[in-house]
Amino acid sequence: MKSLFLEENTNYTGPQLRSLYLYEKGLKGDGIISWVGPCNVKTTDLVDGEDRLSDDFIKSKEMVHFLAEFFHKDIFFGICIQRLIAEIVIDVLNEFSKEKFERRGDDIYCNDKKLNVSIATVSPVSTVIHFGVNVDAGGAPVAAIGLKDLGVDAKFFSEQVLSRVQKEVLEIYEASVKVYTV
Repeated sequence: MKSLFLEENTNYTGPQLRSLYLYEKGLKGDGIISWVGPCNVKTTDLVDGEDRLSDDFIKSKEMVHFLAEFFHKDIFFGICIQRLIAEIVIDVLNEFSKEKFERRGDDIYCNDKKLNVSIATVSPVSTVIHFGVNVDAGGAPVAAIGLKDLGVDAKFFSEQVLSRVQKEVLEIYEASVKVYTV
């Protein structure tokens, strides 16, 4: 598994959640990329059926976006990795913030304010995950909080999460190939 931080400030609008987007950004194979930029996902571009039927949308002035892709994996695997990313995000924040964080499924809350958005889905060839963490939650349609409110630098945070996700997934792969069958 590879990881890459992109310096470009790209607006996440939803269609980036597809197979080979990472490849187009220079990362071939299983991996995770990250960048800082706004988020504006219209109802019609939402992948979550419940959110789409509720006519929801996603908006944030600035987020750290994580986009992961894993080949030959199913949706269950993707949701497990999505929740692992949430736990890693909480671990990083616990090191650099005095606030308390609570994970509810794949969402993270701080003082009942939402910190992130996240979705996992499948393409014809891979499982893809978007995990966005508010930097500046301005414009969010729900009570939200961001890294700026927590005094955490977005790029530093992104690099910490990227390296820890990469390390954890590689350790999971290594653990899966060193056991005998019974």
